[in-house]
Amino acid sequence: MITIRLREEDFLPHQWQFLNDWSRTLGLVGGLGSGKTISFLYKALLCLTKRPGAIGKSNIGIGYPTYEMGKNIFFYPFCELLESCNIPFTANISGLQITCSFGRIAIKSLQHPERIIGETFTDAGIDELDSI
Repeated sequence: MITIRLREEDFLPHQWQFLNDWSRTLGLVGGLGSGKTISFLYKALLCLTKRPGAIGKSNIGIGYPTYEMGKNIFFYPFCELLESCNIPFTANISGLQITCSFGRIAIKSLQHPERIIGETFTDAGIDELDSI
């Protein structure tokens, strides 16, 4: 089993609060450089590894204003995060999906949100909401 240890001293107080808050609806608002995106990556990692759905695996939906933003801001950094945690995974760059033994993360473009149908996510998150 993989153990992910996050240390409070590695995060700013508002980031630590965000990572430890499991409210049904949660948001992190801050200025440029406040650590929103890195906090989002770690929160996704926690959701993936700690919150399996009914079938025992997580299925997480991640929304970005465009596929390109999702790829650059989330996909590549999240793959690096999984590598740093020694979690084996498969990355599908064309479909913007990451799969591992804990479940799946699918990155969706929010340019046409009406196209996101038929999905059942255990958790979902949106980054760069202000540019949608």
